Amino acid sequence: MHAEGATAAAFTHQPGKLYAFVDSQLIMSQAASGERQTLRIPIADTNEHVIAINWSSDYGPVAVAVFKIQRGAAAQKNNGSNR
Repeated sequence: MHAEGATAAAFTHQPGKLYAFVDSQLIMSQAASGERQTLRIPIADTNEHVIAINWSSDYGPVAVAVFKIQRGAAAQKNNGSNR
């Protein structure tokens, strides 16, 4: 996360939590901080997965990031089709 502007420091230090979802299932949450954070998200070695990271401050929802990953046979199948 990167914020700029006159209120960036106050914005990024809002009290709240980060939530991580894999395939729509909540798998972890941790306190949010104004510092860079590393989330270790366990992912099965096979198939395609959708990961969503939500940041919710004590004042309300703030941000969400969603991405799709492919592992195992799904990734090999797509890598082979790009050759």
